[in-house]
Order: sequence, then C-alpha cells, then structure tokens
Amino acid sequence: MKLVVLGGSGFLGHNICKLAIARGHQVVSVSRRGRGGIQYKEPWMEKVHWEKVDAMKEPHSLLPIVQDASAVVNTVGILMESNYKQALENPRGSILQLVKNLRSNVFQGSENPLKKPPSPSVPPAKPNLRFETINRDLAINTANIAAEAHVPVYCYISAHASVPGLDPRYISTKREAEQAISKIPNMRSIFVRPTFMYDTYNRPISGVFAPLLKLSSGFNHFCSGFFDFLGAASAEPLPTSDVAKAALEAILDPSKSGPLGIQEIKDLANRASSSSNSSSF
Repeated sequence: MKLVVLGGSGFLGHNICKLAIARGHQVVSVSRRGRGGIQYKEPWMEKVHWEKVDAMKEPHSLLPIVQDASAVVNTVGILMESNYKQALENPRGSILQLVKNLRSNVFQGSENPLKKPPSPSVPPAKPNLRFETINRDLAINTANIAAEAHVPVYCYISAHASVPGLDPRYISTKREAEQAISKIPNMRSIFVRPTFMYDTYNRPISGVFAPLLKLSSGFNHFCSGFFDFLGAASAEPLPTSDVAKAALEAILDPSKSGPLGIQEIKDLANRASSSSNSSSF
C-alpha cells in the first residue's frame, strides 16, 4: 500500500515510517522540514519519499501527494502553543514548563473537553501556532483533501486526555477535529488516542518521565480510578513504537474505525508484534 505520513520526520511519525518500510509498504513523509527534521541517518530512510511541504500555508499542495494513497496518517499536533518553536528545539524545556504549570492547573483535567475554556493566562500565540489551527483545522483540512483524492482511510493521532498544567483547549480541539472528520463520507476514519508517549532511544528525556507515569498509573489502578481526574497523568504511558504499530495495524484492518483507546492500542500493538506479515489493501 501507499502510506502518506503527515509529520513523518517527527517524534511518532518517523516510527510509523520506519515500521511501514519494514513491512514493505510505499511511504511518503510530508513535513515542513522534510528529511531535515531527523538529525540522524538510518538505512530505511533511503526508501522513504520525503516531501517538504507546509500544509498549513499550502494545504492543497497535498492533493497530488495523496493521489492513489491507500491511507493518510496525521501525526501533527502541538502540546503547548505559546512556545511551539522552542518546544521543537528544546523538548526538555517544554516538559519542565509543563511541570511548572501543574501547580496552577491541577484540577483542570476533570473538565468537559468540549466545554469552552476560560481565556488562557499565557501570552497569546501567533494565529498559525494555536491549538485551533494545528490540532483542529489542519487535521480537518487534510482529511478533506484526502477525501477529495478518494483516499479510503484517514488516521488521526489524537490524545487520551489532557493533563494538569495544559490548556484544556489542547484536548478540546482534538475532539472537535475527531467529530468533524468522522462525518466525512466514504472514508474510514481512525482516531488513535495515546497517553504520554516515550522513546528512550530517540528522545531520552521522555524516558525519564515514563517510570513515574507508570507508577502513577499503577497507583491509580490500585485505587480503582480515584485519580482519573488527573487525565493522562494517571494513565499508563506508551512507547512510540507501540503507538506506531497500533496505527498501522488499525489502518490495515477494515473493521477498525473511530476512537482507539489505551487498551485497544496495546492489543493492536501486540497483534502486530506477533504477526509476521500484515494484510495489504
């Protein structure tokens, strides 16, 4: 199959590209930085077709790229908007800022994700770097372009829940995107909802927080979900490799559509690991 990965040079995107190449699929990565978004080189990268496109500024430039694609998977999203560029360059700093924000927002995780939040206290972001622009509008626009090109499957990497310290709009915009995309006719839509993702090899700082979140998740399970109000902070973290496996497995399985929660992500990843060959379109 031909798989188009939006954000293919990113944290999760390159894992999806790598896995799809290993399984013999044709892979096209689309990102603002092209292959330049990956700082190291591996042999599998030579088999990926790297497209350098800014889908926010020129969304219809995607149309010829997604022609004849079997599926499009969108891994693009932002965790925070006021320091988006700094987060790309310094993920350690963005995580520390998130921890700092925890003190003033600890109870926001239990709010309705579709309820309009109060005005954020952080400095306003540029219009093209807001949650509404990237987490919602970009996802909806690219899904519509995929539908225009008659792509049968669109997979959006959403999120399990918000976390204390994050603007509630982070999760509400993702849910709004899901709702809109699910209404597009003649296209199977999949919404992968992972928790905190970690990759100890490509992003070691994420591995530092994974054990703490595993402990938090285990304690929450022991307490029968008493700390569910903490959102993703009380849920089991997932390795990026498992999320990539689950996304690809769901794309290849015609019975999979709609939201995929934590347990289904784990089940699909396990199924992918135990299967030597995946079916193709």
